[in-house]
Order: sequence, then structure tokens, then C-alpha cells
Amino acid sequence: MIRIKRGKNAKTKRKKILNQTKSFQGSSNKLYSSGRQTLLKANVYNYTHRKLRKRLNRQLWIIRLNAFLNKSNLNYNFFIYKLKFKNIQLNRKICSQLILFDPLFLNNI
Repeated sequence: MIRIKRGKNAKTKRKKILNQTKSFQGSSNKLYSSGRQTLLKANVYNYTHRKLRKRLNRQLWIIRLNAFLNKSNLNYNFFIYKLKFKNIQLNRKICSQLILFDPLFLNNI
């Protein structure tokens, strides 16, 4: 019977995981088993936080708009209604950036 050496396949598989865990602390970047577990958990956190970042950015844009509109004695809800009524297709991100860089933007609406 011919002897089959499987070392190369297993080693490349482990090396791939350990290359992805280079910046981890402790034994997670040196040992395969703990590194693999940490990498799986890190990927879950990455996915979750990508979604969370979008949510937090939208909240920030709304807070900026609301703060600026309160200075002008306007309501955020009324402002969004007016945008839709006049068929102005600007999203909250663009509106908050316009308010930051061009405070006279509100006079044109």
C-alpha cells in the first residue's frame, strides 16, 4: 500500500486561518483551534456592526437635521413632508451634508 502524505493540505488550511488572525491578541493568533473560534466570532461581529453602522449614521443625519430645523422653528416631520410634497428627492444624508456646508440651503426649499 502506498503511503499518502496529507500534511500539505492540512497545513495550508491552518495557515490560511492563522494569516487572517495575525492582529489578534493572545493565543488566538498562534494556535489554530482558538484562532479559528476567534475568527468565526470576529466575522459575526463584522457582519452585525456593518448593519449597526448604517443604523447609527442614519440616526446621526436625522439628529443633525432636527437640530438645524429647530433653530429655524421648523419641525423635522414637516420638513420631510415638504420634501416629498414638492417631489424633491434628497435623502437624509444629503440634506444633513447640505445643512453642514451650506446653511442657506433651507431658504431655497
